[in-house]
Amino acid sequence: MISKTALETADFVLRDLPDSPFSFGGKRIVLGGDFRQILPVIRRGTKTDLTNNCIKNSYLWNQFQKFSLLDNMRIINADANWIKFLLDVGDGVANDYEDRVTLLEGLPVLEDLVDDVFGGSNKGKDTFVPRITCYEDKNLPFHLKRTQFPVKLAFAISINKAQGQSFGRVGLYLPEDVFVHGQTYVALSRARSKNELFIKSTSERLFNVVYKEII
Repeated sequence: MISKTALETADFVLRDLPDSPFSFGGKRIVLGGDFRQILPVIRRGTKTDLTNNCIKNSYLWNQFQKFSLLDNMRIINADANWIKFLLDVGDGVANDYEDRVTLLEGLPVLEDLVDDVFGGSNKGKDTFVPRITCYEDKNLPFHLKRTQFPVKLAFAISINKAQGQSFGRVGLYLPEDVFVHGQTYVALSRARSKNELFIKSTSERLFNVVYKEII
């Protein structure tokens, strides 16, 4: 999600270049986004700073015509209960009096998160992994020999960096509570299926920050 400053800067440039009195120089602008997700980051910013920086608080916002997309294209099995739960989390409807969300049955993981996410036939066993030698000479003036371990790459990213992405399997590690609008919603909604989401947390009740004035 972009800040209102970026939107207003684009408007200024598109007005200035053709010397046009119309918004965005008369160009048609299409925006897409989800206000349930995380707002643009402001270092040491307060809730007021974050909400004021949202494009909904730009002087340009009322000039846009709004449309709502109703179908969840990420969830592969059209699990209506899971889709509704995610929307309730994003809207803050699922919050209790302490602004916490109780996870659905089967989601919390009490064992080793890595084992639950990756599994495999050698789960829990000590395994010998030999190094293999790879040769490469394509488009090279010499014969390249490289020895490496045939291991599978695993990536860990922050909740903020996961926005807009979809994953086949997600392991969510939450040793501490989230602290800003949309983080819980983004974290829970990256997996394509409820069955492929694994959570390791200190509690089955996750803290959920939602700024209702933004939704």
